[in-house]
Amino acid sequence: MRRAPFVFASLGMALAGPLAAQLASERAGAGVFFERYGFSDAASLGIESVTLLTVPFAVRFDATPAIGLQLSGAWARGSMTPANGQELTMAGLTDTELRATFAFRNQAFVLTAIALLPTGHSQLTDNEAQVAGLIAADVLPFRITNWGTGGGFGASVSAAAPVGSFAAGVSAGYVVAREFEPLDADQSFVYRPGNQLHITAALDRDVGTTAKASLRLSFQAFATDEANGANLYQAGSRFQATGSYAFAAGARASAIVYAGFLHRAEGQFEVQTDVRPAQDQFLAGGGIRFPLGRGILQPGLDLRLLSGTDDADSGHTIGVGATAEWPVGGATVAPALRARFGSAQGSGSESAFTGAEAGLAIRFGSR
Repeated sequence: MRRAPFVFASLGMALAGPLAAQLASERAGAGVFFERYGFSDAASLGIESVTLLTVPFAVRFDATPAIGLQLSGAWARGSMTPANGQELTMAGLTDTELRATFAFRNQAFVLTAIALLPTGHSQLTDNEAQVAGLIAADVLPFRITNWGTGGGFGASVSAAAPVGSFAAGVSAGYVVAREFEPLDADQSFVYRPGNQLHITAALDRDVGTTAKASLRLSFQAFATDEANGANLYQAGSRFQATGSYAFAAGARASAIVYAGFLHRAEGQFEVQTDVRPAQDQFLAGGGIRFPLGRGILQPGLDLRLLSGTDDADSGHTIGVGATAEWPVGGATVAPALRARFGSAQGSGSESAFTGAEAGLAIRFGSR
């Protein structure tokens, strides 16, 4: 069963091979992004600062309009400085995602095979585990959430069709996780994340001639996590709804506003009475896109509110910044700069924080 992703990938390459001299599209991109958060009350929270340097990369090859392959991943270095001033770090590749897509009926039906290649840094020391846990915190919107989860494979199907005056789409997928040894100090401990089911439905509709409204609903469910073959933890299901409204903002500009809500049900450890409380997250924001010389400027604002019971992490984050795009030869260069501020609460402690993100991405290839 674990060879299935490579079978999918080989099938896609075999179909694409004879067409290599007549490429429909080749695209590639990479970037470098630096994020830092500093906490005003390091003594209370136990953390002075956290940083993340991420180098993402992606390559896509469309052999035909109906057959495509995509490879994506990242290298990242994270560090945190506890209140005692001793820096903790971890660095390495994340897991790499390989996707093979097969479209039918003029893109109305799409089958996707997914392989999560275990290239990531998934075996952690105690210090690395502290860094990884902080990067995964929901209240801090880092570009990655983990370095590796042992890999896996899966598939999804999606379909789209007009429904009256609406355009509708639905997708469903299932990902099977692999077991791995997460603890560097105890390699006899074998952990297997629960398999994941996701279902998403979307509707959009034109409003007049210059606007479009969209609604997206999604559901995720998880099988029980296992440790050394025994049930360990049952993660709670997740429900999310997001609405957006895109519209023309003058003769040459466009804008979008959005809002969303995510509910994560409580989780339960199987071998003890410890319960991970439910959490709710509210997302909102907006942005505008307008030409600037030969390029495009896109300022934006976003808000994240995370709430739960007294036992759950909570907080808020406000971000303001901009990205830009400029053509340079056969490439597109996209710098980004963003400031963030907010507060984080957990385990009876609270601290305000300020953050910043700066980065540069570059894309190559035909569209």
